[in-house]
Amino acid sequence: MIGAAELCKGKKCHSVVVPAKIRIRESCGCCNIKERQCENLIPAEKEEWKWISGSYMKEFLEEILVENADMSLHGKVQEYLQSIMEVDFRTSGSEENIKRSLQKLFNSDISKCISGHSLIKVFDRFTDECVRRELQKENADKRAIENLLLRKRQIHDKILSHIIKREKEKFSTFQQESWFVPLISRDMLCHMDDEREFYRRSLVKLQALGAEASYFYIFEHPTAHFRNEEWHCPKRMYLTAYQSGEDIIAYEEDKRPEVVTTFAGEGKITRRKNHAQNYVATIFCLFSGEIQYGILVAEIDPAYLSLFYLISRQIGNMLRMYQMSEEQKTMQRKLEILVREIQEKNEVLNFISESDALTGCMNRRGFIEKTLQMNRDHEGEELLILFADLDHLKEINDSFGHIEGDFSIRHCAEVLKKVVGADGIVGRIGGDEFCVVTLGNLKDGQQIIERIREERDAFNCTSDKEYYVELSAGCTSVICRNGLVIADALREADRALYEVKKLRRNFVKKIRL
Repeated sequence: MIGAAELCKGKKCHSVVVPAKIRIRESCGCCNIKERQCENLIPAEKEEWKWISGSYMKEFLEEILVENADMSLHGKVQEYLQSIMEVDFRTSGSEENIKRSLQKLFNSDISKCISGHSLIKVFDRFTDECVRRELQKENADKRAIENLLLRKRQIHDKILSHIIKREKEKFSTFQQESWFVPLISRDMLCHMDDEREFYRRSLVKLQALGAEASYFYIFEHPTAHFRNEEWHCPKRMYLTAYQSGEDIIAYEEDKRPEVVTTFAGEGKITRRKNHAQNYVATIFCLFSGEIQYGILVAEIDPAYLSLFYLISRQIGNMLRMYQMSEEQKTMQRKLEILVREIQEKNEVLNFISESDALTGCMNRRGFIEKTLQMNRDHEGEELLILFADLDHLKEINDSFGHIEGDFSIRHCAEVLKKVVGADGIVGRIGGDEFCVVTLGNLKDGQQIIERIREERDAFNCTSDKEYYVELSAGCTSVICRNGLVIADALREADRALYEVKKLRRNFVKKIRL
C-alpha cells in the first residue's frame, strides 16, 4: 500500500522483501515422497552410528576400568554402555534413553568400579569425534551437530552430578567408618597383657570395615627406616593373626607360621571365588615414627585405601605402645630383682652392723637401737634390765687359750638367750659383758638370775672342761617413757652386777679329787 501511494505521487519505486514459508501440498503426494527418502537414509545412519559407538567401546572399557578388572566385569560394563549408546545421539529422542541408561549404571553394583571422571573424558572425546565426522560431510546436518553437543553437556552434567553425590556419600561413610578406627586401638590397648588376644583384636573390626581378608605379619626385629631411604623387606616375618570373612585366627608366639622372603604357607592370600567386588590385595607398612614393626596385608576394595591407611597407622602406634609396655615390664622385673638383692644385702649389712659375729647376739649398737624401740612400743610398762659378765675370762685365755675363751663367751650367750626367751633382747656390749632387756620387774629379774645359776651349775657338773664357766648378773627396772635415758638405766644394772661379783668364785680351774 505504501509503495502504490508513492507511485501515484511520481516517486521512484523501491524493492520490498517479504519473508515467507513454503508449504508443500500434501494432495499431490510430495510429503510421502520426502518421508520415503528419509526412511531410505535411516538404515545407513543407524549402521554408521553402530560402527562409531562400537569402535569406541574398547577405549571406553580401558579408560574407565582398572587394568586388572575381571573379564566378567568388562562384559557387564559393556552391556550398560551399549544400552546408553543404542540410540543415536544425533536424534532428539536419545535424551531420555541416555538419562535412563546412565541412572541404571549408577544404581548398579559395578558403578563403584568405574571412574566417573574417566567416563566424562571418554564420552567427551566420543561426542567430539562424532561432531568432527558430521562437519566433514558435504551436507553437514546442523540439527545433528546441535543434538550431539547437547548430549555431551547432558552426559557431562549427569555424570558430574553422580560423582558429587557419590563423593558426598563416600565422605559420610568414611566419616562414620573412621569412628571405628579408635575402637581398634582401644581393643588392642585393653589386651596388652595377652599378646595373642592383642594381635587378634587388631583384626576384629576389619571385616565390618570392608576387608574380605587380612593378614598381620610382624618382623623378627623392628626396623628403622628414614625418609628417602629405600625400603627392604626383612628376610623373616611371622604371621601373628589373619582374618578371612568373619573368621579370625591368632597364634601363640611359639606357633606362628614363619614367612621367609615371600608370602607362603598359611599366610598366602587367595581371592574368593565368584566375588562381585573388585578386591585388591594391598600391603600397608606398620610404622610408628621411623620404626616399622611389620605389615598388614588386606584384601580390600580400592575405595577403602584411605581408611585402611588410617587403621595401619593406629596399629603401628599400638605396636609401639606394646613394645614400650614390654620394655617397661622387663625393666620392672629387673628393678624388682635389684630391689630384692638390695634388700637381702641390706639385711646382711644390718645383721652385720647390729649383730655380734662370735655369739649371734646384738652388738652394742644393735642392742641400744632395739632397747629404744622397746621403750617406745611399751610406754608406761616396766622394763627389766639385766647386766652380766663372764667370770675369770682373762685366766681362761691365759691358762687354756683364746679358743677356750671364745667357747666360754658363746656358752654364756646361749645361756642368756635360753633363760630370757624370744621376748627379750640379749646383747654383747663388751668383751665378756652382756646385757639383757625384757618386760618385767625386779622379782622377774631375780628369777632369771636364779635360772642362770641353775644352767651354770648343770653345765659345770657335766662338762669335761678343766675350768668353770660362770656368769655373774645384776638387774634393775625402769618405767618405759618418753625421755628415758638408757645409758642411766644400764649404769644402775652395772652397779647391781658389781655387788654380785664380790661373791663370785675366786678361782677358775677345776680341782680334781
